[in-house]
Amino acid sequence: MKLAFGINRAARAAAALTIAAATTLLPAPAAHAEVGDVVYIANFQVNLTERPTRLGQEIKTSDTSGGVAAISPNGKFPDHWSNTATGGGTATINGLPAVGPVPCLPLFTLVGKAEVSWVPSGDKNKFDYTINTNPLAGSITVEARYTTGGLAGRTATVLPVVVAVNPDCGTNGLKWIAAANAVVTIK
Repeated sequence: MKLAFGINRAARAAAALTIAAATTLLPAPAAHAEVGDVVYIANFQVNLTERPTRLGQEIKTSDTSGGVAAISPNGKFPDHWSNTATGGGTATINGLPAVGPVPCLPLFTLVGKAEVSWVPSGDKNKFDYTINTNPLAGSITVEARYTTGGLAGRTATVLPVVVAVNPDCGTNGLKWIAAANAVVTIK
């Protein structure tokens, strides 16, 4: 029994030393970033009403999007599971590739308005959005600012911003851009 007690005491002492060393030598865990109100996976498409042909050209757009697998990390919106949105705006062509030798590389800034409907809550939100695909005109971003409904005052960011274009773009010009499986975070 003394042997067992001695091993037990040695094991406890070793564990205590390990914990003491770990708490002294390891860095403190980093502070957690603020969690979002809603996070979901989105697909979206922006349709252009005409082919980009010159710098400064303003083109009317229409857009559709859908969001799935929504969660509310902070628990504020537990009934926002999925959504659909429609809207439109104006794309301003501000980069040479969209109208130059590579007409299918969309370099523009798009400003628009849309409305999203959430399931199962039924919450409807209007939002203003900006899509910038030209690094010379600022950060490549997709951002939205909610103006009405339960999400009013919040901002959405979309990552990654990877877009595809219509497959016949090389022969028929740029008609649409789309993104799939983008992560949207609303704070």
